[in-house]
Amino acid sequence: MSYFELYTNEDICYFGGKRGNKESKSYILGAPLDITASFRSGTRFAPTKIREVSQYIETYSIRLNKELDEVEYFDQGNIITYPNIKDSVEIITKVINSLRKIGKNIIVLGGEHTITLGVINGLDKTNKVGLVIFDAHFDLRDEYPPGYKVTHATVMRRILDFFPKDNVLFLGVRAFSREELFFAKSSRIRFLTSLDLMKKLDICLEILKEFLRSFDEIYISIDMDVFDPGFAPGVQNPEPEGLTPTTVLDLVQVIYEDCKIIGADIVECSPPYDKADITSILAARLACEILYTFT
Repeated sequence: MSYFELYTNEDICYFGGKRGNKESKSYILGAPLDITASFRSGTRFAPTKIREVSQYIETYSIRLNKELDEVEYFDQGNIITYPNIKDSVEIITKVINSLRKIGKNIIVLGGEHTITLGVINGLDKTNKVGLVIFDAHFDLRDEYPPGYKVTHATVMRRILDFFPKDNVLFLGVRAFSREELFFAKSSRIRFLTSLDLMKKLDICLEILKEFLRSFDEIYISIDMDVFDPGFAPGVQNPEPEGLTPTTVLDLVQVIYEDCKIIGADIVECSPPYDKADITSILAARLACEILYTFT
C-alpha cells in the first residue's frame, strides 16, 4: 500500500461532485490542518467546504476554454493530520512524495499555510522547481510565537532552510514585520507587493516572466488572504489592500503560459468566518482553473 493510500481517508463529499478516475494524472487532496492558528481558526473545515461549494458553481473557464466534466482527476480525500504539527508535516511530505514519484500533479486544499512546508519537502529535488507564493504575509519569522519554529507564520522561513531562495517569488505581500522585511531584503528574496501589482502591473509581469524562464516546473501556493477581504473575508488573518480575483487568475494564466505547473495548494480559508461562503467559492474557482492547467 502506498503512502498516499495509507495516510488519507475519504471526505464526506468530492470535488465537483465526483471522485473521478484513479488513473488520472491530476490528484486533489485535502489537508485539514489547523493547529497553529494565531487569530481566526477554522481552516480544518476548509477542504470539506470547498468540495461542497464546488458542486454548485459553474466550472467553465473563459480563460482556458475548459469544463470540469471534460477534465480527468481523482479526489484522494484528506491527508490524516495529528495534534503534533511536526508529525502532520511529515505525513504530508510522505503523501506528496509518493504521488510525485508516480508523476501525479497535485492540488492540496488547506488547512493552515504550514501544510506547504510538507508539500515542498515532498517534491522531487532533482528537478529545477520554482515556487510562486501568493500571500499577504511573508511568513518569514524565525519563531512565532516565541519558542515555536514551525507555524503558519514561520512556514516560508522553514522552507528556505532547505529550498533555494533564488527559486522563490512572493506575489501580493503587504503585511509583515520589520524583521521579516529585513530578512527578505538582506537575503535577496524576490517579492512584489500588492501595491506593485496594482500600480505597476506591466513591470511586474516582466519580472514574473523573467523569473519563470529559469525553471522547468512551477509550484504555486495561494494563501487566500492575498485577496482583499472584500473578495475573501473568510480567512485566518485578513489584511486590507489585497488583490482582486481577476488579477490573481491573470497571473496564474501567465505562469501557465510560460511554464509547466506541477501542483498548487490553496490555504488559510476559514469557513466559520466566511460570509455566504464567498471565500470558499473563490477557492473552488481557483482549484478549477489550476486543475485545467494540468491537461
